[in-house]
Amino acid sequence: DFPGNGSGSRDANSVDTLTGLTTRDVFMKHLETVIAEAKLKERGIAVFCIDIDRFGRINDTLGRAVGDTVLKVTAQRIERCMRDSDKLARVDEDADSTNLTRIGGDDFVLVLTDIEHREDVETVASRVQEAFEEPVTIEAHKLKIVPSIGIALYPLDGDNPDELVKNARVALDEAKSMHVNGREFFSSTMKFRSQKRLDVKNELSWAVEQDQLQLHYLPRVDLETGYVAGLEALLRWIHPLRGSVPLSEVIPLAEATGLIFPIGEWVIKTACRQASFWREESPDWPAVSVHLSQQEFTRSDLGEVIRAALEDAGLPPEQLELEVTEGMLMRNRQAQSILRELDDIGVGIVLDDFG
Repeated sequence: DFPGNGSGSRDANSVDTLTGLTTRDVFMKHLETVIAEAKLKERGIAVFCIDIDRFGRINDTLGRAVGDTVLKVTAQRIERCMRDSDKLARVDEDADSTNLTRIGGDDFVLVLTDIEHREDVETVASRVQEAFEEPVTIEAHKLKIVPSIGIALYPLDGDNPDELVKNARVALDEAKSMHVNGREFFSSTMKFRSQKRLDVKNELSWAVEQDQLQLHYLPRVDLETGYVAGLEALLRWIHPLRGSVPLSEVIPLAEATGLIFPIGEWVIKTACRQASFWREESPDWPAVSVHLSQQEFTRSDLGEVIRAALEDAGLPPEQLELEVTEGMLMRNRQAQSILRELDDIGVGIVLDDFG
């Protein structure tokens, strides 16, 4: 375990002292009992795997003390859903803490019993997501916690605790990758896609370390003068066996796994260094633009990353442009403050996909 965000010390009752929830071992034994009872009653069970999107960035940028507080708040809000007056989400009071566990880091597992209809599970999933609509204020930081949920159903998706939790985890990976409502039910076809994503994730991590990433530069031509008015940096992954891997495959995977942040930093830093090199050859060389993904645009330390890249390359800020889409600005409530910070730095903004 990391210092902070770990499982916490365990008392004689096997309780995670950080969140107050039961430990994984106790939860799995309880789930085994729940499955046996469901078999006798011929009732369904739903196992939820829940985690916090981009939780690692909270630890990295704000510290593990803030991360620990986020985990406590997450546990409290999920428990609040379980104790709702609605019969569906309510469990026996003595079993509240047993039906929810944190299996490590920001991964929580919740079990719902006596399930009769899939729509009932959808209702609870929606309730869990709605519980996080209100931001969390910690040490003057206002944080938007966004949970992703994977769901496995007994007996359809497994008949033992390990299989149900594993398949709920596969569904969670699918939810984070596909970005569809933030939740997904398990299906057998997900196993193949999950393994493929794992393979590509490992290869993509290796690509970053082994310099398999390249930037190509697309000229933006002024139609009136015929001169190059700007250059757009385009990311290319040159795989040793697959050749050039399409960005339509790379970017969603990078966003789902958190690799978008180190890759994005590499792109900005590399583009700044290349722009500085060209500027030494010709002071009139046009600005270079770098496309920002949705996650990069909303990262809390975006300004710091850009300032560091400009300083490292010795590049004047007006020689760098950041490309964002109209949709990104429309979806983000803090877009105005982000743009104001970028304007203060002095970089240009290119609006793409307008209209």
